[in-house]
Amino acid sequence: MIERGLQDIVALRGVTSVLLVEEDGFVVHRTDSEDSNDMLQISTWLEMTRTVDQQAVITLVMERGYVVLKPVARRTLMVSCERNVNLGAVRKVLDELDWAP
Repeated sequence: MIERGLQDIVALRGVTSVLLVEEDGFVVHRTDSEDSNDMLQISTWLEMTRTVDQQAVITLVMERGYVVLKPVARRTLMVSCERNVNLGAVRKVLDELDWAP
């Protein structure tokens, strides 16, 4: 069920991984291998989502690409992207996300 809800974002060219994370940092779903995202990094990203409006989408500019953070119910979607990704397309799919885990 989770895979079906995330298939549109995973299918975008330039999206390298998608994580669905609980408020406490527990990873509910990931599309990549276990080693690619460090728990410290995930904790840092979660802390950032707590400092802004609950509906805000955060885009982090990283050395090798971007990370887009979007709150979904009591969870957070963390979308890692390459530099050449179309961020507008990513944001559009996230805005149209019709899935409540």
